Amino acid sequence: MKKLRLSKLPHEKIRLDNGDILKIDSCGNVEAANFQPASLFYDFGFSHLGWFPPYEYRRSKKKAIQDDYLQELREMAGCYGCSPEDIDILYARGYSCEEIEECLYDEVYLGEF
Repeated sequence: MKKLRLSKLPHEKIRLDNGDILKIDSCGNVEAANFQPASLFYDFGFSHLGWFPPYEYRRSKKKAIQDDYLQELREMAGCYGCSPEDIDILYARGYSCEEIEECLYDEVYLGEF
């Protein structure tokens, strides 16, 4: 900015708040308007990492991924000598999908089950 020497030109500070829109045309005319930002970004959040969706959306998407993963484990259970019902039993006992997959790879555990 110093190289452009803009600080030597006449200027004025314009105070803006959240939701203000500022328009400056080529002649220097200033127009302002505003909107309600709370209605636009109701459940969305912003951080230094970018935007993140609302908690319910993240939870439902994670649940959908978990359900797909569980369905794949049920389909593959026969390849490891288990039934889909065995997968459901482990899931009902509180095992995560990752733990169930590890159990499928562990022949010792499958023998005990």
